[in-house]
Amino acid sequence: MIPCKSMIPVLAFSAALLAPLAAHAAADQVTFRFAPPAGTAYRATSKVTTGLWISTRGKSRVNETEIVARLRHSQAGAEQTFSVLSVTSKLDGAEMENPLAQILPGRDLTFRVGKDGQILELVNFQEMIDKARKTMPAERFAEISPLVTPEVLLARRRAAANPLVGALAGKTLAVGETSTANGSLALPNGEIFPVRFTMTLKARERTPTCDCVRIDFKTEPMLQNGKPADLGATGQGTALVDPATLLAWALHHQETILTEEPGAKTVMKVDLTVDASLAPER
Repeated sequence: MIPCKSMIPVLAFSAALLAPLAAHAAADQVTFRFAPPAGTAYRATSKVTTGLWISTRGKSRVNETEIVARLRHSQAGAEQTFSVLSVTSKLDGAEMENPLAQILPGRDLTFRVGKDGQILELVNFQEMIDKARKTMPAERFAEISPLVTPEVLLARRRAAANPLVGALAGKTLAVGETSTANGSLALPNGEIFPVRFTMTLKARERTPTCDCVRIDFKTEPMLQNGKPADLGATGQGTALVDPATLLAWALHHQETILTEEPGAKTVMKVDLTVDASLAPER
């Protein structure tokens, strides 16, 4: 048996060796919090490509928006305001008319945001639409305003948002660690699909704007009540995320969604691709 006094130097030496390892392990762990700085402005660009495939008929629609995003905190919670700079749409590569492009540029859209970063509702729709009414002929406004509703704008914002925010908020992960969480994906038409996220913290990536981390993720469909088991979203993506704020400075994800054609039982395949990026507004 080793005398107790002889063990003391051994234990001290072991502790000295293990201390750097423990510090290194802690340094490789990050905790994700939704806490974007209030009042800071970011130029956000999102490109949402939606390919619709019904039997042998296929169409590809591309919507691209450029906005400046700002967040503020109030007693009612967080609000995020998007100042719309531009909206463009193409159908099978050809420019197409989009009523949003005639109403939104130059307008502000303010959404209420939950504590986990999820977009809850559009709060200033009536104010925005009243300002739009004053800037175009009454006949034209009457023609396109039914196509611009709070539901449409909320659905488009959710479809372009970072789907990982709610799944990551409050989690602590180490580099190389994989975690799973339930979440949802949205189509620009407002349809929501429950999914299971599998997320891997790949590495730290320091940039001029943040001490970011690279998150790779995949999505798998979850069973929807009253719908066939083969319907749902399957895909993968990657995001450059600031864990201290949960801002996604770069995001790319691709999804293949099997859903029912509106008004029919025909299965429709939707290919959804989202590319989004942030940059400080100067």
